[in-house]
This record gives sequence, structure tokens and C-alpha cells, in this order.
Amino acid sequence: MTMRKLFIGLAVLLTAGSAVAASPQEVRAYIQSLDDGIDEGYEVLEYGDLHRMSIHSRHMKSLVDNGQEYGPNVFAKPYGYCYAAGIHANALWQEMIDKSRGKDGPALDGAMKQYEEYRAACLDVVDKVEE
Repeated sequence: MTMRKLFIGLAVLLTAGSAVAASPQEVRAYIQSLDDGIDEGYEVLEYGDLHRMSIHSRHMKSLVDNGQEYGPNVFAKPYGYCYAAGIHANALWQEMIDKSRGKDGPALDGAMKQYEEYRAACLDVVDKVEE
């Protein structure tokens, strides 16, 4: 094995489990912003205004981008699940749009379930950090 491959492998392992310096209050505020974004999404869809939908889609994407500070994946310590919650909040928003356009199916329920699971996992970690 070359030194380069060894270095890259170690870098991947360190990144996957790296600690994130964020306060529990910051993380709770992030989760609240995700919840607010989903709630606002229902209002946006009620009006059916494509411009507002586009703006809200960019807002939801920015929330995902903001969540990257909590780690690149669910293995990031301690808040990786929080980033995943942001990804699933955005996926839920996309399914809400599809549903508003008449696309039926179990995808919306599944997206809601995934969001709620990662949201709960994130908040469980926050509770443990606060102890």
C-alpha cells in the first residue's frame, strides 16, 4: 500500500467520525428551522404560487447546506443525524410538491417518517450532550 492510499484512507476514517463543535442550542435552533420550513411549505403549497414554491425550495436547500456543519454523514460525532434530518426535511418538501401536483403514493408518508426518525435521533443526541 502506498503512503498516499494510507493517508487517504485515514483521512476518510477521521472525517467519518470527526467531532463537530456546535452547541446543543444551535442544533435545537437548526431542527426548529427545519420544522418551520416544513410548516411554511404547507402554506406555500396552499397558495399554489410557483414563484413562492421556487423561493421556498431554495430556502429548504439552504437549510440542508447549513446542516453540513454538523458533519458529512450520520457517523459524524455527535450531530451527524442532524445533518441527515436536514436532508430528509428537504426530501419531504419535494414529496409535498409532488403530492400537490397530483402524484399519489406512499412516498410522502415515507419521507415524513424518515424525517421524523432522523429528527428524533438528532434531538436524542442533543439531550445526551446536555446531560
